[in-house]
Amino acid sequence: MKKLFLVIAIGISLFAARTFVFNHANSATSVTHKAPLQNVRFVKVRLLMTAYVPRKGRKTATGGNANHPGIAAAFHIFHPGTRIFLPGRGTFDVDDTGGAMRQDAKKGIIHIDLRIPRYHRDAYRRAMAIGKQWVDAYIVVPSTTFSPHG
Repeated sequence: MKKLFLVIAIGISLFAARTFVFNHANSATSVTHKAPLQNVRFVKVRLLMTAYVPRKGRKTATGGNANHPGIAAAFHIFHPGTRIFLPGRGTFDVDDTGGAMRQDAKKGIIHIDLRIPRYHRDAYRRAMAIGKQWVDAYIVVPSTTFSPHG
């Protein structure tokens, strides 16, 4: 029953949340070195964010290289490949998962874990500085037919 409530609550919040058009050719481009985000909708979600530095040689749950920026989340909440914009940090793809995210989802908490690559010389300091914090994040919804005029 709790799981059903969580899925319904998240679905309602994702679809009933305020959406807007954001076109930023020169501002915050994707940290994963993809094309800049243009004419997309963002769905605002309040979530718990933590950070981690992957172990050497680790792969993500989707089989990718864990030494690249990304996000770990409960896959039944954010499917692999979901793009999430974190203001002040950039846009990241969900490509990993973890037990803490799945356990928090059972409690009704939306939790993401921001991956900080080992190649940053101060990666551990950055992860510790993030700590555990509630943030407003934006789910990127691509929309080729979305019109800002209605």
